[in-house]
Amino acid sequence: MLALPVLIGLAFFWFGPEGRMERGVAWWFMTAPLLGMIEGTARVEPECRRLVRQWRLLGLIPVWTKKDDLDAFEAVTRRRCPNRKGPETEWVAMVRKSGGFVWIRYFQVNRLATCQAAKGAAERLSEVTGLPMADYPDRLFSKSVAA
Repeated sequence: MLALPVLIGLAFFWFGPEGRMERGVAWWFMTAPLLGMIEGTARVEPECRRLVRQWRLLGLIPVWTKKDDLDAFEAVTRRRCPNRKGPETEWVAMVRKSGGFVWIRYFQVNRLATCQAAKGAAERLSEVTGLPMADYPDRLFSKSVAA
């Protein structure tokens, strides 16, 4: 699947006219599929009291790393993104003292069902970080998930 966009991009690049737009189209066809191959992971380093988030291409090549001190966070929470037609997404997140969320992991769950996996992940994250579990019903998605 990846080969076709790359081949189209190379064709635009080498056989196309010398215009800038064609080179841009070629670059897009070659790089866009790679964006879909970037995966992110998050891990807590309790001994250093920091959260490390890393994005890797194909799970191997580091593209971006972000480190946050755990003292910048005030709680661990779960949020649910509503969906009327199918399964909903439940997020486990850490809440910054500034008010924003740092999404750690997500789970798919049927509407009106409790996601035990998300609940367990949030509890483990709370234990490891030493942060309390909290609910923020007024922030972001329209549905909070009570503990």
